[in-house]
Amino acid sequence: MVKNIILSKKDKLFFKYLGSKSYKGETLDLKAYLEERRGLVNRALKAYLPQVRGPAFRLNRAMHYSPFAGGKRLRPILCLAAAEAVGGDPGEALPVA
Repeated sequence: MVKNIILSKKDKLFFKYLGSKSYKGETLDLKAYLEERRGLVNRALKAYLPQVRGPAFRLNRAMHYSPFAGGKRLRPILCLAAAEAVGGDPGEALPVA
C-alpha cells in the first residue's frame, strides 16, 4: 500500500522551482540539492514510521534502526532526480523512493 505524503509548503515550492528551471547552461548546486532532498526523504520516512510508545516500543525502535541510520539516502534521492529528469513530479515518486 502506498501512503500519500503531505508535502510542506516549502517542499511544494521547491518542486515548483525545480520544475521551472531547465538547468541548461546553469550551474546546479549539488550539495544544496542533496541536502534538500535528504530532508524531504527524512520527513517522508518519519511519516511512514512514526514513533510508538507502549508495548511495541522495542519493536518500533528496531524498525527505525536501519532506515534512520546515516548514509542511506542516495538511492531515494536518485529516484526523485530520475522522476524530475523525465518531467515527472518528484512528489508522486516519493512514496516509492
